[in-house]
Amino acid sequence: MTFRIPQTLHTLTLIVTALALASAATAQVKRLMPLGDSITNGSEGGYRTVLFNRLNEGGETIDFVGSLRLANDRPLLADSDHEGHGGWRTYNIHNNIVDWMTRYQPDEILLHIGTNDISTGADARTAAGRLSRLLDTIFQTDPQVRVYVASIILRTDDQAKAEITEDYAALTPYVVFNQQRHGFDARFVPMHRFIGPDDLEDGLHPNARGYDKMGLVWWVYRQKTPEAALLGMTTPHANHPAELTAQGMEPGAQVNFYATTADLGATEIPDLGITLDMNEPLLLGSATADSEGVATLLVPNIDESLRSRVIRVQAAAQGRKSQALIKIVRPG
Repeated sequence: MTFRIPQTLHTLTLIVTALALASAATAQVKRLMPLGDSITNGSEGGYRTVLFNRLNEGGETIDFVGSLRLANDRPLLADSDHEGHGGWRTYNIHNNIVDWMTRYQPDEILLHIGTNDISTGADARTAAGRLSRLLDTIFQTDPQVRVYVASIILRTDDQAKAEITEDYAALTPYVVFNQQRHGFDARFVPMHRFIGPDDLEDGLHPNARGYDKMGLVWWVYRQKTPEAALLGMTTPHANHPAELTAQGMEPGAQVNFYATTADLGATEIPDLGITLDMNEPLLLGSATADSEGVATLLVPNIDESLRSRVIRVQAAAQGRKSQALIKIVRPG
């Protein structure tokens, strides 16, 4: 599986630097529950080590909560409480979440789950359905809790499962958006955009560098409220249709969908009054947003110049753009 993340670590560093300058101290203790499977458990604290230290260095008082703790997390991680259960699927978490939330009363939950669902045969829609039901139960238990929902990191251990993982990652923001429509504080974290093959230990779990990057991504997205519209794309194949969906646009707006193989950059689109987060954009097509602010474009064939390449995709309308999404165009 060929994959690259253009300038990701540099981009994250710039974001972190800017946000660090604007951070303000607070004396309030926040209870955070890291929730998921073995990727949440990690090695020597996994992503939790970088995240905990970043948050406390920034002046916050953080209390990680959960029923699990590992002796080998110390001394790197002073507070190792969590709910990262190796091998667990979404429904295993679902079966225990009410008890954990009642016992530990988290203010915020950091959720990364679904890898083992796909490993044991679930397709993307099944995994997304399980995620949706888990979030329903979380918000029924505590309507005031804030949940950061990460797209699961991509994998290289199995080609078919890797493609399902990509499709699940594309569906995840819509599951989050559905909770937002009901007034709940669910926030999407596009973790899959930042963790590549070089960040994996065994094609599935992060190595030390990967865990550090995950902690940094959690930290960045916890410091801000992303304002970009949500963009999803099914796995693009050279000779098969691909569906792109932009959510959160103005109803009736004409939405353009762009793609590029170039690195991060900036391209002004004067007619729309926005600047794309890419260089050398290619217009894939346009669609009109419906009454719910959703624009859907079916691309019958991926342009030959984009085939077998890593592409960056973005949607834009008048004064509004989506987040940039990284995808791999399959050869056929």
